[in-house]
Amino acid sequence: MRRRGVPLRCALVVVSAIASYAMWYTSLSVRPDLLPACLQLWVVALLDDRRARRWTVAAAGVLAALAWLTKLSAVWALLAAVAYLVSRRRRRDALTLVGVFAAVALSLWLTFCALSDGRMLDNLMTLSASGIDGPLSIVKAGVRIVRVAVETAPLMVALTPVSLWVT
Repeated sequence: MRRRGVPLRCALVVVSAIASYAMWYTSLSVRPDLLPACLQLWVVALLDDRRARRWTVAAAGVLAALAWLTKLSAVWALLAAVAYLVSRRRRRDALTLVGVFAAVALSLWLTFCALSDGRMLDNLMTLSASGIDGPLSIVKAGVRIVRVAVETAPLMVALTPVSLWVT
């Protein structure tokens, strides 16, 4: 990490997180979020290099599509990568990334739908609305968000000095 120009404080925080028991437990246990998270981290790593070639941007698009197809909520890396590329005035790379992502995701999505006789789309529509019982569900979700924010507030306060130290 130091050879890539990562500041010492950031490197220490990342190495400490990787070496922690929680990280080892999470990475070695069976978790459904591990594959999409790894694929998304790989997307970010591919685009981090200032000397990224066109094929690395295309590979990042393929990995982002695979992450999205692995878990449909796994889109943060694509959004972050596009924002990063646009902020670095690499609009052509951003368009390449989105284009490859869309082409791969659409072609694989249609393939999976055809191979499953439409059951994949049916499951998506059925499960995406699970737990919604009407307009009252929106209010309940808002209450849950506030409750989680209150419960995690001490952790946020404790981690704020660490984030300020790292940046």
